[in-house]
Amino acid sequence: MILLSGCSGVVEHLDEDEQIIYAMIIHSVFNDTYKVIHINDSTHSLIRYIIKNTFSETLFNQEPEEYYRSFFKEKNCTINNGLIEAFIQNNRKQYYIPKNFKPDRDHKFVNYLSIYYYLRTRDNKKNKLTREIKDDVKFGMISLSRVGFNDDHTEALIEVNIHRKQFKEIFYSHLKKTSGTWKFASNCYLYGPYRMKL
Repeated sequence: MILLSGCSGVVEHLDEDEQIIYAMIIHSVFNDTYKVIHINDSTHSLIRYIIKNTFSETLFNQEPEEYYRSFFKEKNCTINNGLIEAFIQNNRKQYYIPKNFKPDRDHKFVNYLSIYYYLRTRDNKKNKLTREIKDDVKFGMISLSRVGFNDDHTEALIEVNIHRKQFKEIFYSHLKKTSGTWKFASNCYLYGPYRMKL
């Protein structure tokens, strides 16, 4: 069970499935040559671009469910509507990732503003992240959304944003749980030159 602290945007506890999925994503996109993984300390999703008006809310001029249904259809990814709705519901707010998430990798939690300023002003020596990253070191930065689960926790959907030195990629991972083990079912890329191995 995921406990939320009122409207403060703090996740008090990630359940075991969400921790496993976060760790799976990180291990899949960053091999051992990445010595330190910089993880956004709060959840991050395109849903933050929702515009609310008098009658409804829209994501790129479509209702959120409509946008995701058409996106997954275009990418030939089969995601059922219930899972899409759960994903949207879990990502209507930004949450800080709790300290109980400890991937088995050398990592640092980084706030979103540091990532933002690094990506847009890489020569800004006042930015802590810019100072930490050296040109001769391979590094990776990742932002993760909350995971949307179906009712019986056998399917999951997560948005992943990755930044490397020259490239970025955004994709949605659809995972299925079989015999108690999570496995990647498909990845639907919104943007990016890379392809994660399933």
